[in-house]
Amino acid sequence: MTLRRARTASAKAAAGALALSFSLLQAGASLAASIDVEVNQTKPFKLPRAAETIIVGNPAVANVTVDSHERVFILGRTYGRTNMIAVDPAGEIILDMDVNVVNAGGIVTLNAGRAQRSFNCTPRCERVLDPNDAQEEFDAQMKNTTAHTGYIDSVANGGAPPAGGN
Repeated sequence: MTLRRARTASAKAAAGALALSFSLLQAGASLAASIDVEVNQTKPFKLPRAAETIIVGNPAVANVTVDSHERVFILGRTYGRTNMIAVDPAGEIILDMDVNVVNAGGIVTLNAGRAQRSFNCTPRCERVLDPNDAQEEFDAQMKNTTAHTGYIDSVANGGAPPAGGN
């Protein structure tokens, strides 16, 4: 009977140690995770547990919008790498993750001398905003994009479309 109790206690201790090792492994994995986000895209991310504070290393590369204590949305702003840290209410770091902002599939870069222009070629090639494009090209594309989105916002908010249909 004593041998049986010893085996049971030993098995429980082993199971407890295994569970502890597994939880530490999971915590280590969440602390060393990484995520890839395409430039100009947003990706949801579920935190391992409730966070009080979210910090982004370089907000020019990626930005985070907090949806709840356990979910954030990560926006790829420009190509590069930064990190995101989540801290729980007790001040413990629950996540320290690399955020890699990568090129979206179908993006083609045209280099002409020192000037660069970017296109999204899915299914046909159209100009896109890329902060690495030549300044004059970028500014012209930004002006066109701003005018287009302003028009869409105006119509969506009940404004009348301009004469001529566009």
